[in-house]
Amino acid sequence: RTDGCGVCTVNASHIVIRRNKIHNLELGIFINWNGTEAQGNDTRIELNEIYDPPVNEWPWKAVKGTSMEGTGIIVRGHVGAIVRDNLIHNFFNGIYTGSSAASVIENPAVAFDADIYNNSIHHISDDALEPEGACVNHRFRNNRVDSTLVGISIAPVTQGPTWVVRNLFTNFTSTSIKWAINPDGTVLIYHNTSWTNAAGLNAMSLITWTKNSTMRNNIF
Repeated sequence: RTDGCGVCTVNASHIVIRRNKIHNLELGIFINWNGTEAQGNDTRIELNEIYDPPVNEWPWKAVKGTSMEGTGIIVRGHVGAIVRDNLIHNFFNGIYTGSSAASVIENPAVAFDADIYNNSIHHISDDALEPEGACVNHRFRNNRVDSTLVGISIAPVTQGPTWVVRNLFTNFTSTSIKWAINPDGTVLIYHNTSWTNAAGLNAMSLITWTKNSTMRNNIF
């Protein structure tokens, strides 16, 4: 679907979405591809502010599965996406890359080669960063995530490689890194820092088994 959003593109190539203020919509920016190999390539999303209050103040169970279960940015194009220097806050989900739809979850051409970096994300009801599907060459680096339920959700990455490098996850209320739905793609988690003052939490959570995730030099 590509309705209910601030900026929706379908099979568009070589576009820049820059310096917009998008608010009070189910989806902030949605990049979608269902066309030919020559379509849906090279999108840059930068310097936007995207927000949807007061959804983050409502109970999680009251929002999940409703039209308020929105996402700031969805990257589901073909080849080449840059998402950088955006401010996303007071949303249900932050930045989602790929697709978990049964028909395309193993398709490496969906959102192939994506860079998500230098974004500031805060007051998120569910997942701040959310790669799902094949997620080939997805690089999440130098993002600042604060006041969220989950820092990054890997549920699932089926192929990879997906990099999670030098991100800061603070004040989470569930967990900083979550694995679910049996992910077995290559995920490389290096040099991240996670902390919270909330009591009784797991720094990381394995909801299901996972394979092929490598972690080095992280601080929890």
